[in-house]
Amino acid sequence: MQWQPISRENLFGNKIHEIADVIINREFSINHPCLYYGNMGIALFLFQYAWQFDNAKAYEMATNRIKKTMAYIQLQSNTASYALVNNASFTDGLGGIAWGIHCIVASNIVEGISPHYLQTINGPIYKKMIENIRTKGWNSLNEGILSSLYCLTRNDRFSKEYNLKFIYELSSKFNAESPQGISPNNLCGLYRLLKKMALKYHDFIDITGLLNFIEITLYDAKKHILEGHTNLPIKGTDLRDIMTLSDSTLYRNEILYWLQENQDRLLNISERIGTESGLANGLAFTGHVANRLYQELHLDSLKKLSINCFYKLISEATYRDKVTNQEMWLTESQGMYGLHLGLYHGISGIGLSLLSTITNVEPQWDEILYLS
Repeated sequence: MQWQPISRENLFGNKIHEIADVIINREFSINHPCLYYGNMGIALFLFQYAWQFDNAKAYEMATNRIKKTMAYIQLQSNTASYALVNNASFTDGLGGIAWGIHCIVASNIVEGISPHYLQTINGPIYKKMIENIRTKGWNSLNEGILSSLYCLTRNDRFSKEYNLKFIYELSSKFNAESPQGISPNNLCGLYRLLKKMALKYHDFIDITGLLNFIEITLYDAKKHILEGHTNLPIKGTDLRDIMTLSDSTLYRNEILYWLQENQDRLLNISERIGTESGLANGLAFTGHVANRLYQELHLDSLKKLSINCFYKLISEATYRDKVTNQEMWLTESQGMYGLHLGLYHGISGIGLSLLSTITNVEPQWDEILYLS
C-alpha cells in the first residue's frame, strides 16, 4: 500500500510539535516500560516524530529510553519472581514491549537496537500464548491474537512453530467449544490475523478451513453493523470491524455498497463522539481508523470523516500544561484522570495518529488496534 497524506494543515503539524514539546520536557524514566501507558509507547511517538521532523533531541531521548528498558529486562530476566518477566501481556507486559521494539526496528529509522534482542523475550510470550488458548476461556483470546500477530512478524523457525501450535490449539478449541462466547470485535480481529497468516504460511493446511469457519461466523458481526445501526450512530469500533469485513470474500461487495450508501452517516460520526480523546475508542481512534480505511478503500467520505475527527480532537485540547504552556487533553488511564503521556490513553497515541495524517509512510504500530 502507498500511504498518502490526507492533510497539509499547519494546524495538525503544530499540534504534533506541541505534543512533542510536552513529552520532551517531562522526565518519564519513572514510568513503567510497557507499551500502552509506559515508556515503549512514548518512545514510539518520539521516534516517529524525530524521523518526520528531523528532531535530534526527540531521537536521543527515545533511544535512551528503549536501551534502558532493554537493559532493565535483561537484568531482571534471571529473577523468576519478577512480575514483568512473567507477564506476556500487550497492555503492561513483555508482549507490548516486544511489539514496540519490532515496530522501531522494522521502521529502519533507529540505530543501535538489534532485532536479536527480541529472541531473549520471545519464549515467555509464545508460551503464554499457548497456555492461554489451552486453559482459559474465550475472554483471553484477545491476548492470544496479539501474541500471534507479533509471532507472525518474526521469520525464525521457533516463531513459526509456535504459531503452528497456536493454530492447532485454536482449531481444537473451536471443535470442543461453541464460539458464541467470542465478541464480534475479537472474531474480526481473529479473521484479520488468519488472513495475514495465510499469506505468509502457505504450508499451514489448517488455516483455510479455520478461515472459512470464522468468515461464516462473522455473519452476526456483519448483521450487527449493517442492520443494527439503522437509526443509531456508527461507532469507531464498528469502523474497525468494517475494515476487516471489507477484506472478506463473502462480505466485501456488501460492505462496499453499504459504505457508498451511508456516506452522510459516516460524516456524522465525529459529531456524535463524546469528548474522549485518545486511542482508547476516542476521537484519535476513530480518526485514525477512518484514515486507515480510506487508504485501503479510497472513499472520500472516510477521508473527510478522519479530518473532521482530528479537527474536533484539537478543539477539545483545553487543558493548559503548566510546564510548557501548551494546550493538551486530560484523559483517564489506570483509574486516574489527568495529563497522560502514554500510547493508549495519552498524548503519545494522539500524536501518532496525527502524524499518520501528514506522512507518506504507512504506520506499522497500529495493527494492534485492529486485532483487539
